[in-house]
Amino acid sequence: MRLLHTAPLLPLLAACTALPRDAAPVTPQRPTLSSDTNTTARGTLELEVGAELDPGDAFASPTTLKYGVDARTEVYLGLSPYNVVDRAPASDGSGFGDTTLGARRRVWEDGRGTSAAVQLAVKLPTASEREGLGSGELDVAAAGILSRGFGERVGGTLYYELRSLGRSDRGGRDLAHALALAGAYALDDELSAFAELSQRVQPGPDDPSALVTGLAWAWSPSLVLDAAVSVGLDDDAPDAVWMLGLTTNFGPLRR
Repeated sequence: MRLLHTAPLLPLLAACTALPRDAAPVTPQRPTLSSDTNTTARGTLELEVGAELDPGDAFASPTTLKYGVDARTEVYLGLSPYNVVDRAPASDGSGFGDTTLGARRRVWEDGRGTSAAVQLAVKLPTASEREGLGSGELDVAAAGILSRGFGERVGGTLYYELRSLGRSDRGGRDLAHALALAGAYALDDELSAFAELSQRVQPGPDDPSALVTGLAWAWSPSLVLDAAVSVGLDDDAPDAVWMLGLTTNFGPLRR
């Protein structure tokens, strides 16, 4: 399978060279399945971009552009500009991935480190079904999020998502569920470790569960780099997916 492509890494390099002095602190949500209750700073643009490699089977370039609508709300556009999937014995499928439009709002805070948020998203079928990159159907998802800080170094998040999936075979819709428990620990002022345990329940025979572990390094308050690996905990999940990426804030949209 041909996975050595440099084009998906170009956004990483571009983002690293475009860091304004008045950028706000970032709120990374990658590379885990779950999101926490933090939202992009009001009036600023934030970019998450990365690369994911499942050796011999798949490659993806997840990219998310976020905008802080107010102090509690963000909207986002998610896409994957370049993807490769193994379709043996046929040739590999490659091309643009699906597009996601979404919003997240923090709906409650207790002032002592606990907060809750809701997230809504619509997946547009922009990926080629013929190439094996997507279902060709529109999906809708809603998620509930509960985050808690334990002192200055430890944080945790509980995430549940309900997804309505379009069916191309016989019409109608199916339901899928995802549950994740994530935690992070600040090793020092710049370096933190994170982990997530997740389970998906979806139509068909596969209900994958996985453990993600990784490190995040704050180059500056407005730029965080991350590296992680997702290890499958059952036969339904990939054995290992290697992930590398960054989150950067570009500052106010209007100056």
